[in-house]
Amino acid sequence: MNVRGPLPIKRIINAFGAVGYTLLLFVYAIISLSAVVWLIRRGKFFGLSINLRTAEPLMQTVPTEPEPLTAQLLSAALGIATALVLLITLTALTYWLGRGGSRMLKRSVRFCQCPVTLVTLLVGKVLACGVATVPVLLAGILQMGNLWVVVILLVFITVALIIFLLQHYLAHTSEIVQAKDVW
Repeated sequence: MNVRGPLPIKRIINAFGAVGYTLLLFVYAIISLSAVVWLIRRGKFFGLSINLRTAEPLMQTVPTEPEPLTAQLLSAALGIATALVLLITLTALTYWLGRGGSRMLKRSVRFCQCPVTLVTLLVGKVLACGVATVPVLLAGILQMGNLWVVVILLVFITVALIIFLLQHYLAHTSEIVQAKDVW
């Protein structure tokens, strides 16, 4: 297989898109979960409420004797297996989020009766980053206690935007990659 052929450049360009979509989905998940927690604290989420003042702290137990060597080895093997499963899951999840995000974006562009080009894909990705930025900034303005969360989410959005711009640049400079190939 020729390393300089069309397949590796398409994979590289789509890898950038998959990572960008994954970062954006993570930001959207954090925004959604924080909205649900905010609603639960105020008792507006299906009648559920959390009273933080009456919550009791959990008691911690102290082990009395050290674990045997077999238990330590089993624990280490289980930890390594869990790390491998997590790595494989994150890789597969990034791939499927990239494919799914691309399909949704292309359907949205077609729904607006615009041709699917590299520029319209970039505009859609920039709009997705902008849509994520608005609630993050509103949360930062309204709740100054969690400013570090707002900063981290804004960094994730900025990194996703940079990744999308880099993906667009690579796809635009490549002669063989078309808009239908780009995630």
